[in-house]
Amino acid sequence: MRTLAPNSLILTISNILNAAVGFALSLIIGRGLGEAGFGTWVFCLAWASILTMICEFGLNSLLTRDASSVPEKSNGALMITLALKLILVSIFAGGVWLLSPILAIDQESSAALRLSMLIVVAGVPYGSFTAIFRSAGWMLPILLLNLLGGITQLIWSAWIIHSGGGILPLIWAALTVDFGQLFLAISLWWYQLRPFGGPVKFSRTDLSPLVRNAIPFAISALLGAIEARSSVLLLGYLSSETELGRFGMASRFFEAARLIPNGIYDAVFPAFAAQNSKEKDHKEIFHRLSQVILAYTLVVTFLLLLFSRQVIHLTYGPPFSSAVPALSWLGVALLPTLHNAVMEVYLFATRDEKYATTLGLFGLTVQIIASIPLMFFEGAVGAAVGILIGELVIWFPLRSRIKKFLS
Repeated sequence: MRTLAPNSLILTISNILNAAVGFALSLIIGRGLGEAGFGTWVFCLAWASILTMICEFGLNSLLTRDASSVPEKSNGALMITLALKLILVSIFAGGVWLLSPILAIDQESSAALRLSMLIVVAGVPYGSFTAIFRSAGWMLPILLLNLLGGITQLIWSAWIIHSGGGILPLIWAALTVDFGQLFLAISLWWYQLRPFGGPVKFSRTDLSPLVRNAIPFAISALLGAIEARSSVLLLGYLSSETELGRFGMASRFFEAARLIPNGIYDAVFPAFAAQNSKEKDHKEIFHRLSQVILAYTLVVTFLLLLFSRQVIHLTYGPPFSSAVPALSWLGVALLPTLHNAVMEVYLFATRDEKYATTLGLFGLTVQIIASIPLMFFEGAVGAAVGILIGELVIWFPLRSRIKKFLS
C-alpha cells in the first residue's frame, strides 16, 4: 500500500490535469465552432480514438502485466508489441484513410477524418512506452508528458480559434503534439529503462505466445473502443450534427469523471498482476479501492444530477442547455460504469480475462441494440440511456464472479 499510494496519486493527478486540460480544450472548440462544428470535431476524434484502441490490440495491458512479472525481458516484449501495432496501424488507419469519403458525414469531415488518422500513427506506439513506464513503477514521466502535451495543444488551439481557424488546423496541432510526446517517451525509455530490460530484440518463438495471450486483451480493447465511441458514431449516422454536438459535450464530463479513477486503476493493475502478490493483499487492496471509487462516484453523480444546467451554463454556455438531460443520464450511468471497471481490472490482472471479455461483449451488444431506437427517437438522451443499460446488465455477473475469487 505504501508503494501504491504515491503511484496512484501521481497517475490520479495526471488524469485530473488531463481532464482539466481536455475539458478546457473542448470549451474553446465548442464555443469557437458551435454545436455543429463541435459535432464534426467529436466525430473525427471518435474515429481516431476507436482505431487507436483497436490497433493497440490490448497489448498495453498485457505488456504492463508481463513486464511487471519478468522485468528483465521487458525490452523484448516492447519490441514485439511495437511490431504488431505497426502492422495493425497500416491496415486499419490506412483503410479509413482510403474510405474517408464514404465514412465521413460531409466533405469537410472527410478531410478532417483522413488527417486524424495520423493521430492514430502517433498515439498507438506512445501507449507501449507508457505501459513500460507503469510496469516499472515509473509514473512521473507519464504525468509530465501528458501535462506538457495537453497544455501545448490547449494554447495552440486557443490561438487557432482566435485567429479564425477551423477543424483542420486544430487536428494538425493535435497530431504535432502527439508526435512530440512520442519522441520524448522514446528518449526517456532509451536512457532510463532500456539498460535494465534485457535484449532489444525478439525471436519468432516469443511472438506466438504473446499474440495468443493478447487475444482476450485485444477483444476487450475492441469492445472498449466500440463501447466508448459507438454512441458518437451512431449518433453521427442516425441523428444530426447538433445532437452529436450535444452528446459530445455531455460525454466530456462523463469521460472526465472516469479519467480520475483510471489513474488509480493503472497503479493497482501491476500490483494485482505481480507474481509475488498474496491473496490477502489482493482482498485488502480490492476492498479499499472499491470503497474509494464508490464514495467518489456518489459525489460526482449527485453533483451532475443537481447542477447539470448550472455546469453547462458556466462552461459551454446557454446554447448547449438542451444537453442537460443527456448529462444527467450520463451521471447516473457513472454508478455502474466505475464499479464495473474496478472488477474488470481485477479479473484482467489475475488472468481471468476470458470471462471479463465475454461479459463485456454481452454488455456491448445490449447497449448497441438498446441505443439504436433510443438514438433515433431521443438523440443524445437516447445515447446516454443506452450506455446506462449496457453497464447495468453486466453488474451482477461481475459482482458474483468477484465474490468467488475473494471469498
